Amino acid sequence: MGTSGLALDIKERLSFKLLRDDPSSLLVLYFHGAAGTLGPGWRPSSYRAMSAGAPHRVHTLAIDYRDFGSSSGFPSEKSLLTDAITLAEWAMEEAGIPPSRIMIFAQSLDTAVSLSLIHHMIMQPEPILFSGVVLVAPFADVESLTATYRIAGTIPLLDPVAKFPRLLTWLNTFIKTKWPSKTKLADFIRRCEDMGQGSPRYDVTIIHAEDDYDIPWSHSEQLFWHAVNASIPQG
Repeated sequence: MGTSGLALDIKERLSFKLLRDDPSSLLVLYFHGAAGTLGPGWRPSSYRAMSAGAPHRVHTLAIDYRDFGSSSGFPSEKSLLTDAITLAEWAMEEAGIPPSRIMIFAQSLDTAVSLSLIHHMIMQPEPILFSGVVLVAPFADVESLTATYRIAGTIPLLDPVAKFPRLLTWLNTFIKTKWPSKTKLADFIRRCEDMGQGSPRYDVTIIHAEDDYDIPWSHSEQLFWHAVNASIPQG
């Protein structure tokens, strides 16, 4: 049995059996950024980095969203969330991995997808809480991003307009995709806090370089303080 390449039945692969049968194993659901697809040269090394500390225990599962790579369809806020839910449900229902052994890892623009996923899962009648979520270079919401984003770190997309808040607010009304990440994160934490002390604790990690020229690290500050305030009663 080979260990690489396309698999006609993933459940027959040794790696899948190791994941399924080892109660100490961990599955990372990897949500890659908007640049590129599953296969660019730098991505495989980042997948391997996920399991570098415990290669026999940590497994990584990633997908291309619709209209990315070989996936068909048209991306939207709703459809990308559907893709993320489908991935998580496959891991839990088909692979049989409990959420306590699943970690969410997301980069850049796709941190919004992961936050929408954990928000969706925790708001179910029977809440689902994953073992943790790691957000690398997240953004607060699309409206904030339009005011701060610079193409290649040099060309301000809407910086001149951002000097006129009312004008920027009006322009943002034409943006259909909102991705309100800071609100989703705050609601997620409030829901977790409301579940009581007997429930599993949530784990959210935010990583952001101060010299990130695509998404300023101030977005992570916004997310952090929204999370902190949400953890305080009546916050």
